Amino acid sequence: MNSMSSKSTRAMPAAATGAQAVGTAALGSVLMGAAAFGALAIGALSIGRLLVGRARIRRLEIDELVVRRIRTSDPLTPPPMSQPAVVSQAVGVPAEVAYAFASRMDNLPFWASGLARGIDQREGKWFADSPMGEVEVAMVPANPFGVLDHHVTLPNGATVHNAFRVTPCGEGCMLTFVVPRLDGVSQESSEADIAHVQRDLATLKGLLEQRAS
Repeated sequence: MNSMSSKSTRAMPAAATGAQAVGTAALGSVLMGAAAFGALAIGALSIGRLLVGRARIRRLEIDELVVRRIRTSDPLTPPPMSQPAVVSQAVGVPAEVAYAFASRMDNLPFWASGLARGIDQREGKWFADSPMGEVEVAMVPANPFGVLDHHVTLPNGATVHNAFRVTPCGEGCMLTFVVPRLDGVSQESSEADIAHVQRDLATLKGLLEQRAS
């Protein structure tokens, strides 16, 4: 009996030592796994930061390219000549007075110098003599909004839309004319067209204010 007890007593420390070794090995494996996971996480974080940094750099490069293209009139943006010009003229008469005069087709030669050679009506249509030859002029119907838009059909068949408005402004009104930019027309010609409209609106202003005085 004593012999068996002695053997059991000697076996228990050995078993405990073995279990401790196994536990230590398992803990080591866990720690190694945690370390590996941590390394992977740090690596993934570093890669993520690198990708974000590269994306920011690329975005800055794209923004710089867009700004450079805009500054150098790159085809990325419409050329300035493609934009119409707006000419305005303040007039010291009520809007309804200005509209009543300017909306009459037979009054056009008095202030629209391009049609100063005369205008006449044939078969319900209006035709005017212009430096380019005979043109057809069609104005929008009478309306309470001060809209005086009109289309001019040139001798070659092309039609130009002219946006013209009379807007109330205090006791007077504002004449606003949109000068279209035609394809293939040089900047010098476009500037001449703008100056032409400015003179016409100034003439119309003088006529309206003279009639009202």
